[in-house]
Amino acid sequence: MINKFKYDGLEEKDSKDSKQYDLSKENTTKDTVKLGSFVAFSSFTSDQDYKLYKAWTLDNASDIHVCNEEGRSRFTRTQEAGPDDEIYAGKTSYPIETFGTVTLEVQTADGFGEIELTNVALAPGFMTNLVSLYLLNAK
Repeated sequence: MINKFKYDGLEEKDSKDSKQYDLSKENTTKDTVKLGSFVAFSSFTSDQDYKLYKAWTLDNASDIHVCNEEGRSRFTRTQEAGPDDEIYAGKTSYPIETFGTVTLEVQTADGFGEIELTNVALAPGFMTNLVSLYLLNAK
């Protein structure tokens, strides 16, 4: 970054404290250089679905179960959502269409079994389906 963009990631507070770094020459001093941190990310579109979109994820930070597609996991409507019911994930909000129950097949030590989740929010387009660990522990 320093050689290519002439930037070390740090703000220069005043010109007498700023140093010039030339990495093309061997540095013979033992001074350490604080380079700052850099973040890189890629933004692109894909024809493939997000790999967790169809999955059920156990979430220890969620206080609600969330289903993102009505046809998934035997979702059954039980009560309509209010006009202000929303789920927030980061800075994005997703409207809740309705609430219902979901039956999930899970593998246990004794083989396969079923868990019925109640009061599951249906939020079409949400990034994944969530099972709230908090609600499981409470029940």
